[in-house]
Amino acid sequence: GAAAASAGRPTATADTAPKEGFMQKISRGFANCCSSTGLCCVKLKEQTQISALEYKIAARQKKFGVDYLTLVERKAAQAALKG
Repeated sequence: GAAAASAGRPTATADTAPKEGFMQKISRGFANCCSSTGLCCVKLKEQTQISALEYKIAARQKKFGVDYLTLVERKAAQAALKG
């Protein structure tokens, strides 16, 4: 406060705050971009894994249905249809 101002040292206010240099702005922007991109890649990787699992589940369900219908066509015994 008053002691710092009387000692000849400027106090930090919005008007006297040091300006951010061009390279600092570029560095900060690049860091923000990398941070955002990194999060995006993580989300994309997780979504890809989810999609792959959903595809595998659908393929297994389809295969089960085809196998079951084949057994029905061949008039398989009821025990074979349950297992």
